[in-house]
Amino acid sequence: MPGAIHITSTKQFEDLLKSNTHVIVDFHATWCGPCHAVAPIYEQLATKNSVPNSITFVKVDVDAQPEIAAKHSISAMPTFLFIKNGVVESSVRGANPPALKKAAEAAAADAKALAEKKTKPDEAKNEGPKSEETVSGSYSVSKGEGWKMSLK
Repeated sequence: MPGAIHITSTKQFEDLLKSNTHVIVDFHATWCGPCHAVAPIYEQLATKNSVPNSITFVKVDVDAQPEIAAKHSISAMPTFLFIKNGVVESSVRGANPPALKKAAEAAAADAKALAEKKTKPDEAKNEGPKSEETVSGSYSVSKGEGWKMSLK
């Protein structure tokens, strides 16, 4: 699997947002010590969890791409944004490996669930039930106990 994609333009970033249900963004700076400390963990998560057109991990250098950083109000590095269908769902500020792993794995699980849902046939589009089933049952009322119902 590919690792994190380094963003080189606003258009590239916007195209990735449009073509993936989940985008996890690492806003970092070359001069940021904590960014360098957490970078290997982010790269491992990217390599393990990236799925083309589903979940993509990207790195945005805030000094090289100030427009993207400003659009997302980035004021601390590193900041990780978790974007689903173009909307920021959550973020992790600072070099916090446990929080980063937890959020990334949750996003990956959500992306996988959505991908599986897309591959299963949509039962609502079928023209009716594949087979008929009959359910029968009985009910009784006992004094002071309220309604009881059982199906057999």
